[in-house]
Amino acid sequence: IAAAVAVAEYGDIIAVAEGTYTENVVLPVGVTLRSADCKEVVIDGKVTCEGQNTLRHLTINGLNPDGCIVAQGDIWCEQLTVLAVADSAAVVTTGAVQNMVFRRCRFYNPNNDQSILVHDTGGDYFEMSSCIVDWRNTVEPTLDVTVGTIVLTNNTIVSLGSENGGLLLAAVDNLLIGQNIFHATTFDTLISGTGSENIALTTHNYFIGTFSEDTGQDVASVSLAGLDPLDL
Repeated sequence: IAAAVAVAEYGDIIAVAEGTYTENVVLPVGVTLRSADCKEVVIDGKVTCEGQNTLRHLTINGLNPDGCIVAQGDIWCEQLTVLAVADSAAVVTTGAVQNMVFRRCRFYNPNNDQSILVHDTGGDYFEMSSCIVDWRNTVEPTLDVTVGTIVLTNNTIVSLGSENGGLLLAAVDNLLIGQNIFHATTFDTLISGTGSENIALTTHNYFIGTFSEDTGQDVASVSLAGLDPLDL
């Protein structure tokens, strides 16, 4: 892959043949990395995106503890499987990341001390749609995101055994959470950023677990009408 990246220019698409590649990949600005013909492509290493990058139909085994995907600029991810090692985040953001989109992705780590993703440096837009997250035993929030607009729809997020199994979401302008399943031992924090202009927790969200008394203020500050919390 590195040989193809070395000659890639803005707008190029690198289609990777089926197989396992043990290497760290650094994508230049505006380059797309995807599998050829939707075949199974496994990258044993880290993928660094310099900005305006698309990752599609790949499996990333993050053997590096400083993250599986490092986003230095805007990224669009679709049909990824991200397998993180212990104490490693799935996505690490550095620099000016304005837009991040994850659709039909899978994130897995059975024993971790880090969030799946921390993006608290600002930005315009964050979306996670139709994703499956199995992120257990962390001491941090499963998702820690602060941007202008946050959209979470049709996801299943499991964070059993975590000290803070909820979401730490601070939306400056708009927050939409709809048709998700959240399964945690305890929801220590659900939502922050209560000064947001347009917060919409739509119906058909299911919370399986116990709401901690410590989060009463955070949870109460957003209308939970229409939700179905299940206390197991």
